[in-house]
Amino acid sequence: PWFDNTIFIITADHAQSEPQRDIYLTSAGLFEVPVIIYTPDGSLIGRDNRLIQQIDIMPVVLGILNYNKPYFAFGNDVLNSGGDNCVVNYINGMYQLFYRDFLLIADEKQTKGFYNFKTDRLLINNLTGHAGVVQDTMELKLKAFMQQYHNRMLENRISVPQ
Repeated sequence: PWFDNTIFIITADHAQSEPQRDIYLTSAGLFEVPVIIYTPDGSLIGRDNRLIQQIDIMPVVLGILNYNKPYFAFGNDVLNSGGDNCVVNYINGMYQLFYRDFLLIADEKQTKGFYNFKTDRLLINNLTGHAGVVQDTMELKLKAFMQQYHNRMLENRISVPQ
C-alpha cells in the first residue's frame, strides 16, 4: 500500500567518473546528471528539458504534495514555475550560473566566461562583454544568490523563511 503513496526521486550525486564524451569534460558537463521523478499514479509523464538542480527537488516534492505553508529553499518547484529558473553551482573557485540558454562563469569579483551552452557545448566561444542585457541580468542574479547564501550562512538562517 505504501507504493501507491510514494514519490520516487532518482538522481546522481555526481556525473560519471570517466566521461566518454568531451562535453562531460567541461565545467558545465561535470554537473550534468539526470533527475527522474516517478509517481505511481502516472501524474508525471514525459520528458522535460528545463534546467533543474538537486536543490530543486525539495520544492518540487512539496509542490506535488500541495504543501502550502511557508518554507525557504534556494531551489524552485520547477514543475509549477514558469520554467524560467536557473541553476547555480561552484567548482574550482568559480561560480556557474545557468539561465535559459546561457552559462555565466565568475569568481567573487568578475565574470570569467559567458557561453551559449545549448549551441556551444564545449564552451569554446566566450561571449563575455558581447551579450549585453542577458549577461548583465545573469551577473545580478548570481550576485543576489551569493549574497543571500552568504548572509544566511553567517546568520545561521539557511532554512528560515523570511
